[in-house]
Amino acid sequence: MLPYAGEQALENLRFSTVVLDAEGAELQVLPLNNGLRRMYREARLQPKALLALVVRAEDKRFYLHPGFDPLALIRAFVQNRRKGATVSGASTISMQVARLLVPRPRTFASKLMEAWEAMQLESRLGKRGILNLYLNILPFGRNVEGFPAAARAYYGKDLSQLSESQLMVLCVLPRSPTAYDPYNQKQDAVRAIARLAIQAGKRPDIALRMAQEAVESALDSTSSKLWPFRAPHYIAYLIRSGAFAGQPSKSRKPYQTAIEPDLQLFLERLLADTVEQARQKRVSNAAALFVRPDDMRIAAWVGSIDFYDTTAGQVDGVSMLRQPGSTLKPFLYAMALE
Repeated sequence: MLPYAGEQALENLRFSTVVLDAEGAELQVLPLNNGLRRMYREARLQPKALLALVVRAEDKRFYLHPGFDPLALIRAFVQNRRKGATVSGASTISMQVARLLVPRPRTFASKLMEAWEAMQLESRLGKRGILNLYLNILPFGRNVEGFPAAARAYYGKDLSQLSESQLMVLCVLPRSPTAYDPYNQKQDAVRAIARLAIQAGKRPDIALRMAQEAVESALDSTSSKLWPFRAPHYIAYLIRSGAFAGQPSKSRKPYQTAIEPDLQLFLERLLADTVEQARQKRVSNAAALFVRPDDMRIAAWVGSIDFYDTTAGQVDGVSMLRQPGSTLKPFLYAMALE
């Protein structure tokens, strides 16, 4: 097999660690070292409507060509030469993946190199592997890459929960995340989404309504609803203890914990209520740990009553060192009584 320029980029590709509770719901999606969030999910597990939209919008002959589309290349070359400027692109999905892995200036020579590397990628990964990469590493702005992370970054939802029109928003965004941001550039986003909806066979009036609804439901990039942030002290403990070191983000698999969501929520509320009732006795914080005695799995961990409290909220009362104090008294009393 011939050498491939993007081999090292493929080898170094990393994804965010997704931490799950005992029932499989997300506790947190941990960013990579540069703050980027990139969540991996195989194409077969992503919405079928999304796959159809992506192929329609980006590469209608994706399953027919060997990595590059000769007809599209010839058409783009002729149109661009005639106009004296770039008015038409010819990048297939495979070529876009090649460019993402090995960025180059936007020139015709670069297009030819991308076409060659696209064929190399297809010989290594096949169509399914190419589509998996494309769906998971495509940049969307807001410091996220890939459709699963984009669904969180723009709508605060899992990809499977998005409507058809919201999926269209995500299909349009990679063309220009700044120009088509559905929260900050509503009018431009509506026009682009409506065009895609019409291409997908929607009537113009329906396409416009879908685009407007999808744009209006987008969230601000600073919204606290975007990313799950549950059991923060426990996950901070896992990071400190190196729990994720044996499962690097390259593995692409979520990290399953034994945190029981109902028990975790109950313990958080119990501590908050208890502290509130005891404030007149100068009690201002509390922490609790719940461990299942049969196998010692950690089922709930609350390090403070309010993680966002600026005084001591991020101090983990479960793991902090403290004077033993009265902890020894029962043992001393037992010895004395004995």
